[in-house]
Amino acid sequence: MKVPVYHEIKMENKPIEEIEKLIKLSPVGSSPVYISFRDADDPEDVRRAVSKISLTITSMGVNPRFPNPIYVVYNGDYKKGELPHIRHVNELPKFFFSKTKEVTSKEMHFIKKIQLNVEKMSGSLIRKQLGILNKKSEANKELFLLTRETHYYQTLLKLLEEK
Repeated sequence: MKVPVYHEIKMENKPIEEIEKLIKLSPVGSSPVYISFRDADDPEDVRRAVSKISLTITSMGVNPRFPNPIYVVYNGDYKKGELPHIRHVNELPKFFFSKTKEVTSKEMHFIKKIQLNVEKMSGSLIRKQLGILNKKSEANKELFLLTRETHYYQTLLKLLEEK
């Protein structure tokens, strides 16, 4: 087992028909991946390409976030979908950027443990669990918005009572 590091997929000027083939040949699902649209000008083309990529990944049975993330690197805006959008490669999580060096036996032991967990996660119902997590996070955001004003007034009242 090798240490997971980012793999770049360049999508500059690729026709929509080639995208599915390119994604299936890439290490999507077995290694962290970022898909680069650096020179793309039209956000609509990027949106169509990302939706095609998302459909291909779903048909492959790969989750775009766990265990190996898939990111879209594009400096413009497009309608966000299932794949996380990043404006520049420097914004990617630094964990998967690693310098090549000899792996110690202790590190190899941890890598094997991680590989076992990755296999367990791949077989579980990740999409269902993510759906539950998203519902809970939406409820928490709504609760925060409802209590934010009350908290502000309570803080203000405490400051006035102290004076």
